[in-house]
Amino acid sequence: YEGQPGQIAYSASKGALRSMTLPMARDLARHAVRVVTIAPGVFASNMTAKMRPKTQRSLEKDGIVYPQRFGQPAEFARTVRWILDCPYVNGETIRLSGAGRLPAKL
Repeated sequence: YEGQPGQIAYSASKGALRSMTLPMARDLARHAVRVVTIAPGVFASNMTAKMRPKTQRSLEKDGIVYPQRFGQPAEFARTVRWILDCPYVNGETIRLSGAGRLPAKL
């Protein structure tokens, strides 16, 4: 939902999911269904492994505040486990990004 030039549809669809999370949680609560979304930053994956080293370093240095590295799949999994273990979490978007925001490319 914070996209780059040329990513209007991508950003709009991510924003729509974030906007739907709380009302959907309220609608589904009567059925004991929780709704939580995760807004991940850049994570180590097959896709990021194919990036040029210079691009990887730039993303880690300029786009991620702390700990200035890509997220690890195990960190994502632990977040999902925490959501599952904590029934009071409902109607929220968990931002899992190392406080990072990708700088706009103009």
